[in-house]
Amino acid sequence: KFLLLVLLPGPVVMIDGSAAFLRDRDDPSEPPFHGLIVLDNRAGYFLIGLDVRWKKDAAQGDVADISGSMEAYFNYRDPTLWHLWLGKKDPMAARIQARFAKTFTANSYFMLDASQLAVGVWIGTSNHYNWGPVGADLEAWLSADANVNFKPSQFHAGIEFYGHFAIKVFKFHLSITLDASLAADVATP
Repeated sequence: KFLLLVLLPGPVVMIDGSAAFLRDRDDPSEPPFHGLIVLDNRAGYFLIGLDVRWKKDAAQGDVADISGSMEAYFNYRDPTLWHLWLGKKDPMAARIQARFAKTFTANSYFMLDASQLAVGVWIGTSNHYNWGPVGADLEAWLSADANVNFKPSQFHAGIEFYGHFAIKVFKFHLSITLDASLAADVATP
């Protein structure tokens, strides 16, 4: 299903649509693909956006739940204004997301434009367990990011690990936390 919109003068052409593959036509659930294409001659840009959401065990996403977005932009009046984004660094909810067995979550991003390339990945879990008077919390994640600036030439990379375990028995608490990071920067004079 799609909508085609043409505005004159301009012209401004917009196509907005949704699609589903390999399922019944009368399936009432939301299609996994949503796309937007805009050509705005008045503002001088071309934009393509795509959102995807896929679930295995479609009702709940118990096995896998994957979602993400892509955006490509080009300003044809200023060739330095362009970008290609697969997910976004911030906020973390705008990254390409994958959740497996409702336990582990992973996300990533790839952002390229005329001035820099930024990539990153995060994987982790956070759970709370309760067994009567005993409770436990577990949080662990690993994050890695890299950024390359083209002018001036600079490179930054970092990796961080975080782990936290806490247990509570009646009114007694015990917790252990580990937080470690490593970063590298290279710049040309």
